[in-house]
Amino acid sequence: MLRSCPSGCCRHPMPSPSPHEQDPTAMASDWFVPGAQQPRFVADLPGLDERLGPDPRRVHPRLHSVVECEGPAVRIRLVEGQDSVAVTVAAISDGVLQVKIGADWDTTTRSQGSWPLLTPPSAPWPLDARLTGPGAVVDAGSARAEIAFEPFHIRVLDSSGRLLVEQQQHDAYATGSPRGIPLGYVEGVNGRVYADMLRSRPDEHYFGLGESSTEFDKRGQRAVSWTMDSYGVGSERSYKPVPFVYSTAGYGLLVNSGLPVSMDLAKASASSLGLAVEDDVLDYYILAGPQPRDVLRRYQELTSPTVLPPVWALGVWMSTGFLPQTQASVEAWLEQAVEHEFPVEVVHIDPYWMRFGCWSDLEWDREAFPDPRGMLARLRHAGIRTCLWINPYIGTDSEQFRHGAEHGYFLTDEHGQTWTGAVWGDDVDHSPVAIVDFTNPEATAWFQARLRRLLEDGVAVIKTDFGEGVPPDIRAHNGAGGLELHNVYPLLYNEAVADITEEVHGYRLVWARASYLGGQRHTAQWGGDTATTWEGMASTLRAGLSYAMSGYSFWSHDTGGFDGRPTPELFMRWAQFGFLSPLSRLHGTTSRIPWEWDERVFDTVKAMAILRYQLLPYIWSQAVTSVHDIAPLLRPAVFDEPTNHSAWIADGNYRLGEDLLVAPVRDEDGRLNAYLPHGEWIEWESHAVHTGPTFLQHIDDLHSDLPLLVRANSIVPTWDARHTPAEDFDNVVLQLWRPAQGTTTATIHGVHASTDVTITAVDGTIDVVLEGPLPLTRISVLAAAGPVSAITVNGRPWVPAGDTSWTAC
Repeated sequence: MLRSCPSGCCRHPMPSPSPHEQDPTAMASDWFVPGAQQPRFVADLPGLDERLGPDPRRVHPRLHSVVECEGPAVRIRLVEGQDSVAVTVAAISDGVLQVKIGADWDTTTRSQGSWPLLTPPSAPWPLDARLTGPGAVVDAGSARAEIAFEPFHIRVLDSSGRLLVEQQQHDAYATGSPRGIPLGYVEGVNGRVYADMLRSRPDEHYFGLGESSTEFDKRGQRAVSWTMDSYGVGSERSYKPVPFVYSTAGYGLLVNSGLPVSMDLAKASASSLGLAVEDDVLDYYILAGPQPRDVLRRYQELTSPTVLPPVWALGVWMSTGFLPQTQASVEAWLEQAVEHEFPVEVVHIDPYWMRFGCWSDLEWDREAFPDPRGMLARLRHAGIRTCLWINPYIGTDSEQFRHGAEHGYFLTDEHGQTWTGAVWGDDVDHSPVAIVDFTNPEATAWFQARLRRLLEDGVAVIKTDFGEGVPPDIRAHNGAGGLELHNVYPLLYNEAVADITEEVHGYRLVWARASYLGGQRHTAQWGGDTATTWEGMASTLRAGLSYAMSGYSFWSHDTGGFDGRPTPELFMRWAQFGFLSPLSRLHGTTSRIPWEWDERVFDTVKAMAILRYQLLPYIWSQAVTSVHDIAPLLRPAVFDEPTNHSAWIADGNYRLGEDLLVAPVRDEDGRLNAYLPHGEWIEWESHAVHTGPTFLQHIDDLHSDLPLLVRANSIVPTWDARHTPAEDFDNVVLQLWRPAQGTTTATIHGVHASTDVTITAVDGTIDVVLEGPLPLTRISVLAAAGPVSAITVNGRPWVPAGDTSWTAC
């Protein structure tokens, strides 16, 4: 029985055990060390062998019985005795080929009814597939599939005839049995698992898989796409799995399914890439490169474009922590921020704005926050926006739980009763919760109406925490089971919040923890509950690099780590990483408020915050470019140099946009793993010049303590403000870093307009031409190879204003 509270809420409830809590020994074998004590997760997925049951039947047909061409597609039925599978190979758009394996040609993924993960072009590809006698050809422009019928085999080539990928034909044990699951299916007690095997060449490496904090190079790993409350980073569990990889052979591989997708990246066999999905169809796509930006462009055309956040979201976010809060404590924080002149754009309040035990009923705790609307107004008057924490669960102590249960707004168990369980695991003694059913339009409207009041009262943005906890055995309003709904549920949840935020405020910004394929449409995600350790920071960076290679730009993490209290040295080093990330937030289970630390920590963290605001014109311009050009804002080295072996192991640095390189310190001894690409790179503080390609292995390899470098011959816009612009950037300073002889161009994006900049440097003279409204007030020439004797801007001479600066006459 679930205990109820007559008053509608208890501040410190003691929940009775839920009948739906799982035995912690029955965990998913895909993620855990056998014999180790495991954290309890309400939506764990049993291992695949367990789900198939004993003695599954394996069907791998090779003979074709039916072949037909229909427009840009070839349809083949392969048979083996009385069994068969239907295979479709189709051209979807330029450079995009689809391979679909199921019982029938028209079968779609079971998650399609809850959330269509892909949106193929509305117009069919104009080139028809054609038969060639012993096979067929499907031409997708930049890629083509060549299909042989006897024996059946698919190979994909680029437009020059270079092989991108092909099905595996010769990977077996000495006994003759295959090392994986070839094209076909395995049938067990819970249905079929459709599969295919592709060839993995000896020098082929893979990157992506979503926010994966395992080794950056995914070759030799097996991943299962199942959103998890990861309880930290550094393991195979992921808040944001994405069944997508980029291969250094010059293609991308995307699986269209919301059900558990297994991708074996040369782990079971060094010769093969294995795909398997517990769905009615294995529907995968080959995306031609050769460059990662080519692949990611095609990936976003199929899924969703990245959504640009409002400019203020690129400022500093600061949390009051996962700690009890009151209106008085928040307003005291505001006074202290002003007193310490610490630049802040957004204050985040975690769940204690609601009554404990009633999370997340979206009702203010009126004892702790007697005048929330007034508080929000005072914060906004001080130039600070407010973010509130929510999750998609409602505690059984809340009157809103009873209302939602009466109206059928929650997911149910197999008997049609409201499902309740302990999604918080072992660390928070919260009452059991129900899960809002976003497949029910009425439930979504009810949840959004409750959010609307908060947003209209002055809340600027919602932190959409959790969303990973849909158990496999639940039932949804639309008829989906938990297996079909689990991965797409975070997308439904974030979409509901993004939609109502856009209705009220005109932007779709959410701050999300869980996501899945195509989640870049919801703008911003952060890396979840990281440990406050050096290993936690390194794992966080690996997760961010992998997420970037999966098509996401606006990512962040808890500066200093989430769980525990960082050492002063770790906090300062993490601040160098955090304030030079696409988005920046201070948050944790203990205080990350800088003025509550010693003077050395405060000064370091404040200096990094000021540096972020100084760089804001550059970061914003690069953010706009990342959306337009389909290039992640946080760029791993392999994104720019995918065939460079050194880039494959470069998991300790990234480029922030085109021109800045960040190399976070990895441990208390000052070690780095920083790969500098080809060309000259200049230290931000000391202006010392390094020539790549090379690795920097220790902070002592630099001439300053800040591991930030600038690409030579780059144009970096900055300003001196400590806030985001009300309308657009003004008083912009153009930093010209080691300008090269000849002409250099760049486009600088403001909030409302863009400016094309052309720099021509000849024998100490620099001519600057601006085509656009950039409000330029100063030019700084930094780390120049020789003296600068004259600068003109649009034909008008400027005069020196210091050692490196020039201004208008």
